[in-house]
Amino acid sequence: MSNLFEFRPVAQSTLRRWSRPARFDFLDDLAFVPIADTELLHLSHYAPIGIRLGRHGPEVVAILHSELNIGRLLGKEGRWLPPYAPYALRCLPFRGVGPEAMPEIAEALCSAEGEQFPLLGEDGQPGKDYAYVIEMLRRLARGSLRLANAAKLLLAADCLVALYPLESQPEAMVYVVSETLLQRFSGAQAAALTTDSNLPYEIAAASLFSQRLLRRGAVQDLPTPAPSRMVAPAMDQGHRPMIQDFQGSFEEPLMMDDSTLFSIDDFLEFSDKADERS
Repeated sequence: MSNLFEFRPVAQSTLRRWSRPARFDFLDDLAFVPIADTELLHLSHYAPIGIRLGRHGPEVVAILHSELNIGRLLGKEGRWLPPYAPYALRCLPFRGVGPEAMPEIAEALCSAEGEQFPLLGEDGQPGKDYAYVIEMLRRLARGSLRLANAAKLLLAADCLVALYPLESQPEAMVYVVSETLLQRFSGAQAAALTTDSNLPYEIAAASLFSQRLLRRGAVQDLPTPAPSRMVAPAMDQGHRPMIQDFQGSFEEPLMMDDSTLFSIDDFLEFSDKADERS
């Protein structure tokens, strides 16, 4: 990655004032940015949505690299063109390192020609613009964590396919959702992805919808599916499922639970004492 993205804790920075980047023609160096749950569907109109696997698990990202994204993101002067920019870009030259931690700063991204903002006010607290960035980064951290947890279900459901790695970042492992694999889901598998207000399916929908912006040939060949994905195992013809009708169940003798895990005597004694206290 470019030297532009050498981040350090703000407390260690020598800067008194900061500014936003004047140009964004470093997107190929950045390649991917984390996104929040609240911007997932919006960003799917402007960038392919993928899932990047790292040391700390999956991370839902917007794919910005020109080898993968065929959308027009920048104007002639390196200005961001789409009507919506992800939190991660709007917060530069800062990046978050956790929901509660203070941000880091990449000093080389500050533009000498841009509007200058104080890091700290006269009271020693973050200046107004810097405080706004801190809040956006914390919102991003919370939202990206929620997406990451939902992405774990997609990973476990085995419905992702890998992109070919970038030459500039060969270690980056990025996946997108496969429509073919989703269509093979059983009803129970599909229902399992409706957790957390249907967020896993929202990620899947955003990934599929945004793949119109993904360069052709970027997705690796789909692996040969396991037999369990294709057909249910054949049932032994000699086996008959045991079906017990309701009438038969009523004929079973009723007994009190006398196991060591439950004592009816202790329960009744406690109930009598509770009645006496009331």
